[in-house]
Amino acid sequence: MKIKELLEGPINTSLRTKQLGAELGNFRNKRYSPIGDSGAFSNVKDDYGDPHMIKKSSNKAIRAGVDEGFRVFIEFIVKNGYADNPHFPRVYKANKIVGKDGYAVDSYKVEKLLTKTQVDEEALVGLVKALLPNYKREIHEYNAASILADEIEAETYKQLNRFELESLNDACRIIAELVASNKSVSTDLHTGNIMFRRTQHGIQVVLNDPIPHSPLHLDRTEPRCRPSTFPPLELDIPPLPFPHRPRDNATETDQTFSETC
Repeated sequence: MKIKELLEGPINTSLRTKQLGAELGNFRNKRYSPIGDSGAFSNVKDDYGDPHMIKKSSNKAIRAGVDEGFRVFIEFIVKNGYADNPHFPRVYKANKIVGKDGYAVDSYKVEKLLTKTQVDEEALVGLVKALLPNYKREIHEYNAASILADEIEAETYKQLNRFELESLNDACRIIAELVASNKSVSTDLHTGNIMFRRTQHGIQVVLNDPIPHSPLHLDRTEPRCRPSTFPPLELDIPPLPFPHRPRDNATETDQTFSETC
């Protein structure tokens, strides 16, 4: 895909669900072998057919009736006409593969973005200062990314139009709308999920993965924790070397409690 098409072309996200003749239940709790980066619920690797793209995929299967956070986010912005907001990632394919046992995995084709460590520090500081001209604290290389993430999170929960860029205020409002419409999700707007896109005007903020894989999405047929394999602990505690006597000023309730103990 050409750079101009990537930056200026319309977003036509393909949302598809495919049925698989095999079972995926045994695949849950197992991870794909990561070639690129790996998170708690997905793996990311380069798209060797297109240097401007990455492939993102689930690292374990979940029940087909629930969706992980990224899928919830992408479906919401696509179905509501928000995918063209420049501060959202450009997702070109979003496939859900459902096994015959009712378990599913997701895969995506997404534009390749930059992390905070991959952009020029001075450019990042300049961007944050331009977005927040009235910010009271000093903005430096070491705190610019954190300030940006904190202010985006704050704008999501309380829309004050704090950013000079209206499209970024709109992106925060859209995420707030998603959270308000779906009680099972929240926001996850830390510095790792605030990424950047290179444009002809400089770097651009992208809210890459703003919705976490909430515990409310997890498969409730699986135990929350594994039973202990250790034998029960048996302690041989010797008696006290002196008799226990209640205090002189103890109440009747205290004395009864002392006697029963």
